[in-house]
Amino acid sequence: MCTNPESQLGVVSADEFWQRLRSAFEFLEQSAARNEIRSYGVATWNGFRVEPDADGYHSLERMVEIARDLAGDDHHFRFIQTAFPSGDA
Repeated sequence: MCTNPESQLGVVSADEFWQRLRSAFEFLEQSAARNEIRSYGVATWNGFRVEPDADGYHSLERMVEIARDLAGDDHHFRFIQTAFPSGDA
């Protein structure tokens, strides 16, 4: 299961964004604890490809910290998905 967090960036504050992501990770960790899923991740078009000071930046380190805070080193956050340029441009 993947979430697409960047869809919220233009609508909510950074603090709200990270709280929502934490809530989603908490739900997914609970789902993993119930053996409903094995792992989860996030998908983003640009969040991991832009500079840290850009509006759409996603901190992978912070996401891992959230997962570890919720479930320790045995968390189930395993995947990221980014866009791959087609080379047609």
